[in-house]
Amino acid sequence: MSKGHYGILLLLLGALMALSSVHTLTSINQDIGRHLRLGEIITSTRSVPATNLFSYTHPYQPFLNHHWLGEVFFYWLSRVDGVAGLIPIKAVILGIAFMLAIASTWRRDSAHLMGFAALIAWGVMIERTDVRPEIFSYLFTGWFLFVLFRYPQSRLRWTLPFVQAIWVNTHITFFMGPLIYLCAVGGDIVRTFPLWRDTLRRWVPFGAVLALSLMVNPWGIAGALYPLQILSGYGYSVLENKGPFFLLAWGYPMVTTVMLFVLAGCTLAYSFITGSRVRQVAGPVLLALITFVFAQIMIRNYALFALSGIAALGALAQQHPIRLRQGFWISGVLTVLLGASVVSGQFFPLVRLPQQFGAHVPVGAQAAVDFIREHKLRGPLFNNFDIGSFLIWKLPEEKVFVDGRPEAYPSDFASSVYIPMQEDATVWERERARWNIQMIVWSHRDLTPWSRTFLERMEKDADWKEVYRDGSTLILLPKEIARARGL
Repeated sequence: MSKGHYGILLLLLGALMALSSVHTLTSINQDIGRHLRLGEIITSTRSVPATNLFSYTHPYQPFLNHHWLGEVFFYWLSRVDGVAGLIPIKAVILGIAFMLAIASTWRRDSAHLMGFAALIAWGVMIERTDVRPEIFSYLFTGWFLFVLFRYPQSRLRWTLPFVQAIWVNTHITFFMGPLIYLCAVGGDIVRTFPLWRDTLRRWVPFGAVLALSLMVNPWGIAGALYPLQILSGYGYSVLENKGPFFLLAWGYPMVTTVMLFVLAGCTLAYSFITGSRVRQVAGPVLLALITFVFAQIMIRNYALFALSGIAALGALAQQHPIRLRQGFWISGVLTVLLGASVVSGQFFPLVRLPQQFGAHVPVGAQAAVDFIREHKLRGPLFNNFDIGSFLIWKLPEEKVFVDGRPEAYPSDFASSVYIPMQEDATVWERERARWNIQMIVWSHRDLTPWSRTFLERMEKDADWKEVYRDGSTLILLPKEIARARGL
């Protein structure tokens, strides 16, 4: 493969990732609104709120906002071209991240399978391409891979502490920076053994600077160590924190999970093919193994494994290249065809993903918010987990009962209050009186058993009346309030 062919294929693969990331903003009712609202508050106050802030149930609950800088970025960018403008920017970020991961280990003389391996990794990543702070993590992961596995001793590595200082304030997966560094060090030790002391001397000073950069956050060492303890405060299980087998049982789209195991199988098979030569590229292979374990724990780590896995396959191919004379043309044509299917709108329905190609921002629960304002309805309101962030964004005059941040509430809040209110009529009446609840605003697409139980019970409750329903949201009022409002 000539240098020109290599560059063309790399650009085609990056373009495919970018194109498949230009799609419906599917998180409109979930996280993006809260991110934009917090970005606005942080920008205007020039400080990061240290408490829950948005809930009337626990407004003073301590909250360590590990992605505050990502929220500021989103807010600044949205001021240029609105929320829709975030979609193409996100697509460019993901395309660059993907190309950096590919370029981190692939070489021209061993790149005949590059396109096929990259397409498998793309299949793993396509589900995690919404507008979330984690997209910055993918970009930084790509840069760390590129520098530490391609130019580990160059001056480029001294950019990494600066990137890490931004990363620690942008998303919780900033731990990938130190992890990639440790894998690079471990791989270098294995490769140069028994001269491991000399190897450590080359790496330790840089590692010390990288460790110090983790402290550049509003909470110091507590912020640096937060990934180790965030889940201990989770009192509510969210979808993206589930593993692949649990989600498949719930009818989760299979294509990304299938590609996950194909990528893992290819990496394992190539490791056996290279045999003893694996020690020459132990760093990328070790990283792929670790991130594959992460992906089995929760689906939010799929993309981290995709980026790491493609780097590992590229490194292994250097040790035992498999040459396919027409590999460039076949993989190039496949990439173009997949890109065409994405743009034509055929790809996402085929793989059962809810996106549609284009910078489309759904209205979400906006019509329900308009209804509340039009009829001058007031809370306190009872809402479910899925819609809280949208209400924070579009109905700021009303505090929410709960939102999509389990770590911003006491660990027993969901198990002792939120879920029992939906499952048990006695608990509902007690807590309703306690909080003086005057309105229910609910995302009826919530498929949890307790939400279904709650809605079925409220349909039969003589004291409440459904006054609004659309494709995603419903509103219920006490009958005396509905009557007074003429509803």
